[in-house]
Amino acid sequence: MRHYTRQTFRVCWGNIWVRSTDGIGHIGSTVSSYFVLCLPFLVCDIMGERIRWLYVTFHAIHHNYSSPCALSLVTIGFWTTLNPIILRCHLLTTWAFMLLHVNVSIEDHSGYDFPWSTSRLIPLGIYGGPSKHGVHHQKPNTNFAPHFSHWDKIFGTHADFSFSSAMK
Repeated sequence: MRHYTRQTFRVCWGNIWVRSTDGIGHIGSTVSSYFVLCLPFLVCDIMGERIRWLYVTFHAIHHNYSSPCALSLVTIGFWTTLNPIILRCHLLTTWAFMLLHVNVSIEDHSGYDFPWSTSRLIPLGIYGGPSKHGVHHQKPNTNFAPHFSHWDKIFGTHADFSFSSAMK
């Protein structure tokens, strides 16, 4: 069955994503990939803010609102799912990333920071969520990383945010 599945993916997808992995390895690679795959978003966001043509052509649409709006996600949705494909990730890692990223992006742009939001479920403040993204809309040169705060802290673009005050 495994051989048949691989051959099917090779025919359909041109051997882009065909890599074998075990269950635990897949979970580990998906989680680590998610940390790494957030980096290109940070770079693109910073470029979108600093290069005038990119800002006017693409990123300004995202900042038409002073607070996040789920509708603005439609303008960038396609591009946000290309990273695992470009990096030739395993098919399941790609699907897991896309599902998780789209779900979390919708949550970030909803403007609501519920007690059960992903940002409140992940400890140690390493994940921003709607509050972090709300600050990005209020202070456009901060909080570029889409989900995790570690990239902004590394690149010096992190702005403090509070779960209770950012969405008021």
